[in-house]
Amino acid sequence: MSPNGITALSWAARAGNEGLVRLLLERKADFNAEVKSYFHGRTTALHVAAVSGHWMVVVQLLLEHEADIDMKSSRGKTALHMAAMNEHGAVVRLLLENIANVDSKDKYGLTPLFSAVENSHEAVVQLLFENGANVDSQKPLLTAFKRYPEFQPRLTGQATNNSVYFQVQILFFKS
Repeated sequence: MSPNGITALSWAARAGNEGLVRLLLERKADFNAEVKSYFHGRTTALHVAAVSGHWMVVVQLLLEHEADIDMKSSRGKTALHMAAMNEHGAVVRLLLENIANVDSKDKYGLTPLFSAVENSHEAVVQLLFENGANVDSQKPLLTAFKRYPEFQPRLTGQATNNSVYFQVQILFFKS
């Protein structure tokens, strides 16, 4: 580990270096070791790979080695939160296929759905809905409307709170 609290595995994961990640994992690198991140607090190599988004192979290698898919950063964020907030749909899909908790809450009570909504990532929001994200448990969702007034909630037709169509329309109709 470097003096800054960064492991060789987290550096390789961030760089997307599949060969180096494989070599480090074969040599029993601790894939759940916490590393320092300026933006995300203490994270793991899986978080680093998910936030970078371009290296699904690295994420897959970490999952194949049984990294804790729902491990939380010091701010309570999972790899799914980080992939969702950065619009990495392929990584979101991979994590969900490997049974990541779609409704995991960070230390502020926010889910990956909120992370995607807050950053206006419509395709990721749709993917989360398709995989069972629960909008009814997302009380902080209204905070996004307060923080981003360009997104005005509008109801259409006979939709209910459980309707995916209703949810997407509320989140992405611009005024």
